[in-house]
Amino acid sequence: MATAARDRLARLLLGDAKPAFSAELTARPEDLSLEVEGFGRVTLPVTPAKARKLIGLGEPARFGRGSETLTDRNVRDTWEIPRHLVGAEWDDAVLTDMLAMVREELGFPNAASLTADLHSLLVYEPDQFFLPHQDSEKSDDMVATLVVTLPSSYTGGDLVVEHDGERKAYRGSKTTLSLVAFYTDCRHEVLKVTSGYRITLTYNLPAARPGRLAYLLDHEYTPRALTWSRLKGDDADRMSLLRDAADRAGCEAVLALADIKETHGAYPADEVYGYRRRGWHEHYDYYDDEFSGASDDDDREYEIQDLVDSEIALTHWTGPDGARLEETSLSLCDAEVCASTPSGDLTPYSQQYEGYMGNWGNTLDRWYHRAAVVVWPRSQAFANRAETSPAWALDELAAMAASGDLSGARAAAATLAPFWDVALRGQAAQQSQSGTTSGLLGKALRTAQAVADAATAAMLLSPFRIESLAAAQVKSLAKTAERYGEQWTAELLRTWFGGDQPGWAVGAGGDVPQWAADRLPGLCERLHAAGNAGAAAAQRLPDLAWQRIATDIGRRWRCPRCGRPRPRPGMMHPETAASTPWPATARRGSEPGSPAQHANRATGRSSCLPGAAHASSAARSGRSWRTTTRAPSSGRSPRRAGSMSTPGSTPLSCPSPT
Repeated sequence: MATAARDRLARLLLGDAKPAFSAELTARPEDLSLEVEGFGRVTLPVTPAKARKLIGLGEPARFGRGSETLTDRNVRDTWEIPRHLVGAEWDDAVLTDMLAMVREELGFPNAASLTADLHSLLVYEPDQFFLPHQDSEKSDDMVATLVVTLPSSYTGGDLVVEHDGERKAYRGSKTTLSLVAFYTDCRHEVLKVTSGYRITLTYNLPAARPGRLAYLLDHEYTPRALTWSRLKGDDADRMSLLRDAADRAGCEAVLALADIKETHGAYPADEVYGYRRRGWHEHYDYYDDEFSGASDDDDREYEIQDLVDSEIALTHWTGPDGARLEETSLSLCDAEVCASTPSGDLTPYSQQYEGYMGNWGNTLDRWYHRAAVVVWPRSQAFANRAETSPAWALDELAAMAASGDLSGARAAAATLAPFWDVALRGQAAQQSQSGTTSGLLGKALRTAQAVADAATAAMLLSPFRIESLAAAQVKSLAKTAERYGEQWTAELLRTWFGGDQPGWAVGAGGDVPQWAADRLPGLCERLHAAGNAGAAAAQRLPDLAWQRIATDIGRRWRCPRCGRPRPRPGMMHPETAASTPWPATARRGSEPGSPAQHANRATGRSSCLPGAAHASSAARSGRSWRTTTRAPSSGRSPRRAGSMSTPGSTPLSCPSPT
């Protein structure tokens, strides 16, 4: 657990703590889930055979020199697995704890929130190395590098980090995950591996600075009474100083209302660590399995222990004109909130106690209403409001562009980039329940046209998924495609289908087959009628849909243990099938069939997609289509009713998952 800031300061003043330029941690293999497309799940420790298989997916790693990106095996000799094939997921609690410890060990301020961005998966085989170098900062907020060495058996290959004449050497473990973090200005090298295989994940560690700061007021205020002129007592004095300081610093201050929930470890005052002083049997009902003598949570006294968790969300704030309160919904992290009086010293408006339940409990939840003053840089005012309402932001950007302020609209849009993907998908997920997701996409398409800048338009549109595209957006999509060109449109559509992310990383991917069956033909027909740009988009949609569905099938029918296609229900695993003797009576075309036919069934080669396959050929030409609902027999692919398959159309049988 991270040390309190005051304890760190005390150690520094006493001379007991020396600033570090690198830090070493360890983690359990089960804390990390690693999957590589084309390989499957990477089990730990990594054996030599699995390392060699990973190398088969790799390519020579490159390095940066100035503005150039080079490949030179005399400088860097290792294999890099393409980033889009790699999926690494950490246990959330473990990752949060690790980043907090890295922040503490390297001496970053508590307000600096570190995040881990996966950069590469590297495999070093014998005689490979990386000469001394200094990492280039991939972004303005990148402050450190994290190297995670997977457990494996190897010799040599030490990671040596140097700073200000001091050197530290780190090597991996055979059984645990080894983590080393260091500043980006540290020179470091990987010594030559003498035997075995060294496998590492590298992460960029950016430090996000809070874009806002909320100061909680001491007095209570209703929405109507919360104005600058009606602040009470100490609140009025402090806010006069805070507003003046914010103005001098180029910041904007707004009034807000916040809902706060705090969870403490606790037990009732008439108990000792959860046990009744007067004996548990006096208040226990043997028939309903409840404490019959328990009093109301709001009236009972509790012994409060450590703070376990806290949640703070803004529910209202003053609008841009500063005269009225507007509803909002914005969660704040601990680094964004401060107060002169802790919430725990105030009276909650409600509380609820959870008794000991075996694996959890003895906690007290308390809820508070508090007023606050929120301060943010004026340059971030639009972004802070947009984070709570992407639809409002899109309308504002479109209005700015329509008024002729294109540069202002583009500058405002640029401030959305750090959170736009998360904010937009969050609102899209809420709207999908009410069926209004496509309306949000319509706003985004119109705004993308209005800003007249390809990069800005791509940023605004990239968080959407193809399932949001409906008939109402066809004309807007065609106009946007015509403005920015065929190549830009092709990349946008690829992103909507999941882009370079593996199938398991795309949250909405499971709906693509249904979307293709229900909407794809009609959308392509309308796009063909919307001009040349729309027709070009219509030509790409079926191919992308088929690729996306085929990838999903390959993932579902691939064995996570061995990475090979796994059998369908009732079928044997390929490894078992390969070693199973075939009956002498087996002949071509009969059951159980030849080994080749059985292998096809086991690996999914004879599978098909009734809806999507028909949509693929029909959508290219923009013709209407219909499918039979009868399941195909004997492994044959379905056909479009009443017609023959056309030359050059997508095969109606699903490609092999391999």
